[in-house]
Amino acid sequence: INASCGLRHNVLTMAQAWAFPLPVGFAVAKVLHSAANVGWDRLKSATYRRLNLAVAVASFWLAAAAAFGPTFSVGYRLFTPHVAYTAALVHTLTGMLALGVWAKSVGGDYVPRIVRGTVGGLFALPPRTPSDNPEEAGSQVALYSFAAAG
Repeated sequence: INASCGLRHNVLTMAQAWAFPLPVGFAVAKVLHSAANVGWDRLKSATYRRLNLAVAVASFWLAAAAAFGPTFSVGYRLFTPHVAYTAALVHTLTGMLALGVWAKSVGGDYVPRIVRGTVGGLFALPPRTPSDNPEEAGSQVALYSFAAAG
């Protein structure tokens, strides 16, 4: 790739990878930190439970991507094995912390909650009623849901 695209390809690839995840990751960490400073009552609210669960899922996905990078990128090794496994360890620990906070804030019945939430989320993806108007707000939400799921 460097022979045909050069530095421009690498710079643009890294820029798009950092343009969204870094500000969003910082904002999520700041919001969770503020909630943790208030106490467990704030972390027990549905918003912060979902946010902790989302951080856990994203962290475990990033740990897998770091550990198995060549599998995810058709053989291309972006980092040395030491850096990749260190990043995977950090992401795994972050996911475990977020999952632990979520589990403590839920207070029990973890597996049924995850199953119910996953199945309910999958059934909420398609539109509930058919519409002849593709510009209707419900159609746009369903379209975005399908795009984000894929």
